[in-house]
Amino acid sequence: MGITVDLAGSAPETRRSPVSSTWVNGLVLLSGCAALVYEISWTRQLGILFGHTSQAAAVVLASYFGGMAAGYAVGARLSRSVSPLRGYAIAELVLAGWAFAVPPLLHQMSGSSLLSLVDGLPPTVSIAVRILLTLTILSPATIAMGATLPLLARHFSDTAERPAAATSAAYAWNTLGAFTGIASTIGGLLVHLGVEKSSFAAAGASLLCGLGALGLAHRREPIVRSSSKEPAVPPPSAEDRARFRRSLTIAALSGFVTLGLEVLASRLFSLVFHNSTQTFAIVVAVFLFGLSLGAFLASRLMARVSPESLIRYGLWIGGAGISLSVVGFAWGTGMEYVRLGPTFSAYILRSLAHVVAVLLMPAIALGIVLPAAWQGAGSTRLSETVGRLTLANTVAAATGALCASFVLLPWLGLWRSVGLLSCAASAGALLAGNISRRRAAVSLTACLLSLPLWLPLSSALSRSSATQASDFRGLVERWSSAERGEALLRRWETPYGWIDLTQSDATNAYRIRQNLHYSYGSSGEDVVRERRQAHLPLLLHPDPRDVLFLGLGTGITSSGVLPHPEVQTATIVELIPEVVTAAKVLAERDGRDLSDSRLAIEVDDARHYLRGTDRQFDAIVSDLFVPWESTTGYLYTVEHYRAARARLRPGGLFCQWLALYQVGEAELELIADSLASVFPHVTLWWGRLSAGRPIVALVGSEERLAIDIAQAALRFEKLAADRRFGDDELSAPAKLLDLWIGDWPTPSPTALLNTEEHPWVEFSCPASHGSRLTLSGSRLLRYLDRRLLTLPRTALQIDGPVDLQDVHWQRFVLFPTAP
Repeated sequence: MGITVDLAGSAPETRRSPVSSTWVNGLVLLSGCAALVYEISWTRQLGILFGHTSQAAAVVLASYFGGMAAGYAVGARLSRSVSPLRGYAIAELVLAGWAFAVPPLLHQMSGSSLLSLVDGLPPTVSIAVRILLTLTILSPATIAMGATLPLLARHFSDTAERPAAATSAAYAWNTLGAFTGIASTIGGLLVHLGVEKSSFAAAGASLLCGLGALGLAHRREPIVRSSSKEPAVPPPSAEDRARFRRSLTIAALSGFVTLGLEVLASRLFSLVFHNSTQTFAIVVAVFLFGLSLGAFLASRLMARVSPESLIRYGLWIGGAGISLSVVGFAWGTGMEYVRLGPTFSAYILRSLAHVVAVLLMPAIALGIVLPAAWQGAGSTRLSETVGRLTLANTVAAATGALCASFVLLPWLGLWRSVGLLSCAASAGALLAGNISRRRAAVSLTACLLSLPLWLPLSSALSRSSATQASDFRGLVERWSSAERGEALLRRWETPYGWIDLTQSDATNAYRIRQNLHYSYGSSGEDVVRERRQAHLPLLLHPDPRDVLFLGLGTGITSSGVLPHPEVQTATIVELIPEVVTAAKVLAERDGRDLSDSRLAIEVDDARHYLRGTDRQFDAIVSDLFVPWESTTGYLYTVEHYRAARARLRPGGLFCQWLALYQVGEAELELIADSLASVFPHVTLWWGRLSAGRPIVALVGSEERLAIDIAQAALRFEKLAADRRFGDDELSAPAKLLDLWIGDWPTPSPTALLNTEEHPWVEFSCPASHGSRLTLSGSRLLRYLDRRLLTLPRTALQIDGPVDLQDVHWQRFVLFPTAP
């Protein structure tokens, strides 16, 4: 006799041991942890395919949330006829199985010509095709992921005395699991285990959840009825339908406000944090923790407080809390950069305290709303209610995140966008039950608390400190003027943050900055050094005709090609469109010409551009980037260097600029070893001989660099006649060679390398920076003596007579008083 599996779970008359909610909640906790690991891992893998642009991130977000929303609908439908724990188990097993297949599928797509075809489509069509591709790859997993919640609601409908409270508690445990997922992933899982392997670990967790649920399904307390189908529910009355529509609207509003607020909060803290992956994770983690506490609170209060009251108080407190916390944070900190502590751990704790003070209370309040909406939806089946309301919540959440990035911030700016979400939450409380004068007054009062975020009492661009003091939006400019000694001339609100053009009060020099504290460069004393970042690699190549710059910044570096008559084309790839606009405005103000016919600017992700183009270059120059930011950390990986090498002509060179004051010894050696694992020859050169802010260039090439002294002398004579050159430290071949530090050796086969799978630099750099272990001052001196001055000097072929300074001359320039 064969064995059959009855998904409907008939035979209720057989008694089994009851299933403790503790075991179910344990599975839900593990499932939530896996879900966040999936999201982080898959987002990174898809970012490599589509580029790390804001549009690519939006594609992944829309696809991920879209699949989960569909899953809620599927789960609600399945819950009518499938044994809930068995259905939950099957969903987790499907999720695990497909999760194991996602990385191979992405690799297959990366190796095909499909992406090149997609990139060649019109922008709107390209985005639509990317969404379709992402949905195709992720949907089986994300639909299964979303289906689990309605099935859990059905399980609690069968077994719990208070099903809505039990489902809310499970939802809270799931969200708490998401909190642990992001904490463990960013805390070390991602870099130590690997990006792809993290998703495999999450698939293993999903597999455990599925097997565990199957085990619990065999022990569950039977339902005393002839089938597992839920009992018939009387047709809803007109009042029931109205309650459901209100709950549906409230669930959607809650999702829109909640995820929109998360996006705006991340933008807010980017103005004061150093914006490593860790600090971004803090914002998301605190938000998830607050939402889980809110859901726990809702599950406890449901027996004593009506759902309408829970919704009202959640939205009132959430709306008012958004405004009060943001205004209080801005006034309290003056939007100053959160200073480093004695260690990186101290910095993280300080950052965590800021985020908790601003976000935790609004997140808890908003976390109450969705579970309360489930309970207040009326007399429909709980599983169907949870499925439909969570679907609306999820779709609205994705819409809120996209709208905050691409609509609210560009149109309203940060402060008014926060104010709008605050008002939306406060006014939304009126949807919960009948409107009375008292409730309307409370909502109006909560809305009025956002008034400082709205009132344009004066122009934020005014240079009068007295005027700025009366304008909340001028607070940042007041700090900027007082602390930085500069005035804001123009601001662009972008999905990547604020892009500002400022002018120094002391020197009248112009500067482009992002999010207040990250400077792209200035037209003051940095001009010579910024142009040198173009001059040095061009002078190391005997005949550079086609040049590629990765990063535009101020445009000063790329304009350094203009005095070089050999250069026929210079292509500049810049990620942020508004940086291009700012650089052009800056060029007009300081008399430079970015409209030269040899210059061409492409708005794209650097790695994505290298993968998609078939052009060949004589020199590729990678600008200074902050190594620990997730959108730039991949520019120091082995895979990126391979992509660059593939785009070089024979005899070409790749130049990686690196600020030593941003990295420690370990990170410098990681980056240098990663470059040297791709290029047979790597040489190091000084870009700025400064003990406090040293800059070096790592130059990789297929063959030994060769400098013909006579030919180089002729090039220097021509450059000296061009007033746009003006670099005394590069006025002759001998002075160029004085900047040569030495050759970086080929790493051993067991050397640690920075890869897309193991992004060590992105995670270790902020720790070195936060613990003050970067290479400047005395640390640079010790490393100079121990390593840099002992490097071999054989990879450079010099043809012709020249006076070479002893390499220890560099030590004297850097540290003239050191013994």
